[in-house]
Amino acid sequence: MRSLLEHALAYTARGWLVFPLHNPVGEAGELRCSCGRPEGKKEGECSSPAKHPRTKNGLSDATTDAAQITAWWTRWPDANIGLRTGLSFIVIDVDPRHGGDASLDELETSHGLLPHTPESQTGGLGRHLLFNYIPGFRNSNNAIAPGIDARGEGGYIVAPPSRHMSGNHYEWESSSHPDDVPLADLPDWLCPGSLKIGQLAAGNLAFTAGPVKADGSPVAIGGRNTAAASLAGQFITAGDSLHEVMRKLNGWNENNPAPLSAAELARTAASVARTHLTKNPGAVVYVSEPEIEPSATLPNRSPFPADLLNPPGFVGELCRWINATAYKPQPVFALANSLAFFGTMLGRKVATAQDLRTNIYCLGVGASGSGKDHSRKCIKKICAEAGIVDAILGGEDIASDSALFSTVHAQPTVLFQLDEIGHMIRATMSKYAQNYQRAIPVLLTKMFSSANTVLLGKDFADRKNNERKKVDQPNVCLYGTTVPGRLYDGLSPDEIADGFLGRMIIFESDDPDPKEHDDVVSGAVPSEILAMVKAWHVRRLPAPPDTGNIDAVIRTHPILVPFEPDAEAEFRRFVVRCRDQKAAHRSSSLDALWSRAVEHARKVALILACGIEYTSPRVTADVAAYAVALVEHLVTQLVISVQDNVSSSEFGREINRVLKAIRTGGADGVTTTQLSRLTQGMQPRVRTEALNELVINARIIKTQKKAARGAPATVYVAA
Repeated sequence: MRSLLEHALAYTARGWLVFPLHNPVGEAGELRCSCGRPEGKKEGECSSPAKHPRTKNGLSDATTDAAQITAWWTRWPDANIGLRTGLSFIVIDVDPRHGGDASLDELETSHGLLPHTPESQTGGLGRHLLFNYIPGFRNSNNAIAPGIDARGEGGYIVAPPSRHMSGNHYEWESSSHPDDVPLADLPDWLCPGSLKIGQLAAGNLAFTAGPVKADGSPVAIGGRNTAAASLAGQFITAGDSLHEVMRKLNGWNENNPAPLSAAELARTAASVARTHLTKNPGAVVYVSEPEIEPSATLPNRSPFPADLLNPPGFVGELCRWINATAYKPQPVFALANSLAFFGTMLGRKVATAQDLRTNIYCLGVGASGSGKDHSRKCIKKICAEAGIVDAILGGEDIASDSALFSTVHAQPTVLFQLDEIGHMIRATMSKYAQNYQRAIPVLLTKMFSSANTVLLGKDFADRKNNERKKVDQPNVCLYGTTVPGRLYDGLSPDEIADGFLGRMIIFESDDPDPKEHDDVVSGAVPSEILAMVKAWHVRRLPAPPDTGNIDAVIRTHPILVPFEPDAEAEFRRFVVRCRDQKAAHRSSSLDALWSRAVEHARKVALILACGIEYTSPRVTADVAAYAVALVEHLVTQLVISVQDNVSSSEFGREINRVLKAIRTGGADGVTTTQLSRLTQGMQPRVRTEALNELVINARIIKTQKKAARGAPATVYVAA
């Protein structure tokens, strides 16, 4: 017999949102709500026995996060299971104590029997009937008929096998278990209120009059979402594109006494379009607009160009040594960390005409066990043999924003080498994050932009005894590593648009299991590498002649590294290409990634130039061409990864999961059976809706493959 935890996890596998409720068993085993005595109640009394949440925020805490659910039921193993309604499904609650059975019999006599759909017995002789989600479907009591309630947005139900106050358990009907019966569509005659789905006339709707019924009378405020869904369905059925549907819905919404938000209208239109496609196989809905719109001109993911793995000058020399000493070489990660390390060595000593510095954040993304750690060990070995560990290297973990600032205040030029940085990013962006955690990416962002100015610390109420700290021209470099899932699964489009990810140069390895090296080099760090590192570390730059005495002592004065005319021409061409990419995407999230591309390329060129010529470095056309090619490749691959992995909605993440499964089939694609196996645990309805969405946006191609025997197999291929 499965535990309550196992049942809760099974519900989340369907995409249903779960949270814990109190149970009706007291400490002595008697039937009494486990909450004890709420304020204002007598001992043992409770306003909602065995039905109210154990967590502080109730249904707002509902989640599909298996780790969180496991933590809840580990703490409260006997907790009843709550399912949030209105996002994945809606519920018709039939209560016989208030005439629900009689009301339903009367409705079925008039309209026909209910469709077969998952149904549970509530333990108190009531019934919960689950149906497909309808946008805008809200909670209501007796709004359908006496004893028949609706549970939708903002509501929840108690799920089997939770315990009822009567002592009985909630149970799925044997012939109506969700494992065996898919959710049905709610019949029109069971919609609450006078407004029915499909009731509005499509042809002569007055868009300036606000929501109206078929007879022209105003629609009640509670019917706004249902009215919007009905209109969207009629427009889509008539062949309107989603762009046109949104234009009409916005016109209808303008004079609504309580207008719906643009986001609500967009979600409604998208949901109705998916439902239309599910009900009408072969139908087409044009111009669907996902959260992060794919570019028609964007190439598919491509291997890392081999010529980019051999940069010029000292950085290339460093990469070759790191790779030669690796049992499983990862040239992509060697390049990322070499740039971050040498950028640290050059910190506060060189600058471009735009006053850009060599502070860069490099992120290595690759499969677990793919060799992400080797370059970190090599950099630590170099620092140890050069005697600069304490002068250059920061900690391997950042506990708080205060700890980060203290390190940079004591060590203005610093390299942080962070393993599993994806954990840190997700932790700082979690709704459970503490303030000192949330402030870490904020401070890193501020440090990135403060390399050519003064970074100011926190103010204190007692300024007399707690002087505010400041850092002149901090040079903070970072090399972090993570696996793709931990980085992308915790991000939303909004978090990408805020610019933190755009400040990082992402190096994704396409080799999850590098081949073993037959001739691994061991021993001391080559003398040429140590010589260059020590030379830049001890290099002291004189202040310009017109600098004041105090300023000459307390501030650093980096030398200007010029860009040759042909190099500047290369960057001007790159600026144009970045603008073209932003215009093609029309997405604030992807704009943020391309907006920093030119800056990244100039910094890479600056770092490379200083490794080619020590005395008077300059950026040549060849160096500029390499830096531009590298950054353009990396940003292009990052955009593809963001499109494939990042979403602000549960359904968007399911779309990404289906697309990634289809891509595993390469040019041959995957069959329906293979796709089901690759997306185990996903509801068939959700999988079908995701496929429809991908076909609409031309991200996959649906075709057929002839079989030796039997009917042809349906095959999905990534476009």
